[in-house]
Amino acid sequence: HGPSLPAHTVTEVGSPADGITALKLEVKLPLVSSFQEVELELTESEVRLTCQAYAPLSVALEHPVDPDAAAAKFSKKSHKLRVEMPIVGTVSMPAQGQML
Repeated sequence: HGPSLPAHTVTEVGSPADGITALKLEVKLPLVSSFQEVELELTESEVRLTCQAYAPLSVALEHPVDPDAAAAKFSKKSHKLRVEMPIVGTVSMPAQGQML
């Protein structure tokens, strides 16, 4: 029984007028005490996160992002890593109330 995957969520950031402008990834890392322990690798379509305390996490992104413009922040208090990645191009936000 090896290390488990860290809990994570991906949120789309934007507005109906502007469409989806960014993706925000939030990873809960209660066993990690500093950002130095985490290795983060970003591509246009994927986020890879490796650290000793957890199994390697690979998150496939629904929209292409700009890895060079991404910003990562680690909160020592809440042990959460937040990565905000601007989306490349325009992605319209699905209209509310429609089930796809």
